[in-house]
Amino acid sequence: MAAFNWLMNGLFDLICLPFRGMSPLVGLTVISLLSGVLLLILFKYTSPQQAIARVKDRLWGNLHEIRLFKDDFGVISRAIGRLMKENGLYLACCSVALLPMIVVVLPVLFQLDARYGYEPLAQGERVIMNVVLAAGHDPVAEGVALSLPAGVELEAGPVRVPATRELVYRLRVAEAGEHQIGVAVGGETYTKRLDAAAGLNRISPARFSAARALDALMFPAEPPWPAEAAVEAITLTHRRAGMLGMDGDIFPWLIIFCVVGLAFGFALKGVFKVNI
Repeated sequence: MAAFNWLMNGLFDLICLPFRGMSPLVGLTVISLLSGVLLLILFKYTSPQQAIARVKDRLWGNLHEIRLFKDDFGVISRAIGRLMKENGLYLACCSVALLPMIVVVLPVLFQLDARYGYEPLAQGERVIMNVVLAAGHDPVAEGVALSLPAGVELEAGPVRVPATRELVYRLRVAEAGEHQIGVAVGGETYTKRLDAAAGLNRISPARFSAARALDALMFPAEPPWPAEAAVEAITLTHRRAGMLGMDGDIFPWLIIFCVVGLAFGFALKGVFKVNI
């Protein structure tokens, strides 16, 4: 997982490099266009194109039959029945490409979320940090020590929650910058980045151990700790980033990605000779 995230981070750092210093919309739009083309080509080579073309021809034939014989209830009923059958076949043909497309697009979405989904913390902003210990570690009995850089202050905590193996802290960003927080457990120190500077490549609201592989994949900005780590997760309450007047909680970057990618893909299906 760490190697995969490292590879994807490097790839997207390179892709996003020309857009540094520009509006986030520029890079997001270009990546959405490229993703639309990539998924269009992937769909072409992972779906039964000839079968889709035949099914679409039969669908259009049934629709024309309904228009031509709109006064004949029997003909219309049979045509609607065939339409339902052909529509099921069409969906089955398209679903063949669904799994490879999901495998390709999910890591892309996780990368975009790290780059366009969150706002960096502002100077003076307060943030809640949750530290989740691994199974077998008690937040009350365990000696957990927090080390903070000069630009971050502890305001409250820790509040220990034995039922969920959590320690909860309230921090305050005293200075803008990219800060490293340390949590020491059992002689080992586990670091978490706190992003409080504009223009960062990736925002890291959470870091996980390799024992939580899916979470580590979803939050790729920092490498996971080893699976046997005493700390399972450290999370920070970053605000979601808004775009084009849309509130950050509705994932505006994802809406833009889907609309632009789908529109561009459909616009180019004739160029790439893809049956959709």
